[in-house]
Amino acid sequence: MAAFDLETWIGRYIDWISLAQNCSPATALNYRSDLEQFAAFAGQKGEADLSALTPERVRLFIRGLSGWGLSATSVSRKLSALRGFCGYLTDQSAIPSDPTLPIRGPKWPDHLPQALTQDAVNRLISAAGTIEPAARNRCLLELAYSAGLRVAELVSLKWSDLDETERWITVMGKGSKERMVPYGQWAASALAEWKAQCPPSEKGWVFPGKGGKSLTERTVHRLVEAASQLAGTPGASPHTLRHCFATHMLEGGASVKAVQELLGHESLLTTQRYLRISPERLRRSYDDVNDDLSERDGL
Repeated sequence: MAAFDLETWIGRYIDWISLAQNCSPATALNYRSDLEQFAAFAGQKGEADLSALTPERVRLFIRGLSGWGLSATSVSRKLSALRGFCGYLTDQSAIPSDPTLPIRGPKWPDHLPQALTQDAVNRLISAAGTIEPAARNRCLLELAYSAGLRVAELVSLKWSDLDETERWITVMGKGSKERMVPYGQWAASALAEWKAQCPPSEKGWVFPGKGGKSLTERTVHRLVEAASQLAGTPGASPHTLRHCFATHMLEGGASVKAVQELLGHESLLTTQRYLRISPERLRRSYDDVNDDLSERDGL
C-alpha cells in the first residue's frame, strides 16, 4: 500500500463515501471539515501522516474539543467521522488496527428534550405558507413534520419516490438504507397543490433548485428560520419538525420501536436518547394503571 499523507487519505475517503456509499454532499462536507480539523491538530504535533492515528492522539483531540466548549453532539459527530475514516483505513490495510476502538464518546446531557406543541407546529407550517413560493414552502414543512424526514431526505425526494394514492414515501436514508414512511392527509393536500405549480425537472425532483439540482438544505434551514420568527417559535429548525413528529407519535401511543422504524434509526438507543417519554404520556400511563389498581382495591 502506497504511503500517502493524512490529507491525501482524507480526500480518498471522502471520495469513497460520496461515490460508493452514496453519502449526501452536506454530510461529506461536514466529515471532510471534521477530519481536516484532526489533521490540523496532528500537524501541530509534527505528524502529517497516518502515524498520527493513535488512540492517545485521538483521545487528546476529543478532549480538546470538549475543552473548547463544543456540544456533545458536535464532539460525537467528529468522533464518528474519525471512526468511519479509521475503519476505511483498516479495510484498506493502510493502518494495522483501528485506533478509535478504545475511545469513548462524550457523555450526553441528561435532560428532557423540548418539542413544540401541536398548535405551535401548526403556526410554524402556516407561517411558511405565507412566504413565497408559498405552496412549495408549506409543502416542505408539511412533509417534514408528517413523515419525520431528515432535511437531506426531504430535499432529495423525487416524484417517483411517492405513492400518492396510498400516501407512502420511499426514503433513501443514511448509509443508502431504504425505508417506507407514510404521510398524512394535510401533507397529501399540500403535495397536490405544489405539484400543480412545480416547475418541470429532468430528474423529477419534488423540490427542484437551480441548475437542474434539488433544493439545497441551506434553503430549507433559512425557510424554517424565517417561518419560526413569524410563528413565534424562535430557534426552530428542520430537525425540530422531525423531533416533533416523533414526540407526538409517542404521545399518541406509538411504540418506541415503531418510531425507530419511521425515523430510520439503526439503534433503538438512538431513538430513546432524544425521545424521552413526555410528562403527558407518563401521566396518562400512570392514570391508566392507577385506575385499575383503585378498582382492584375497591377505592
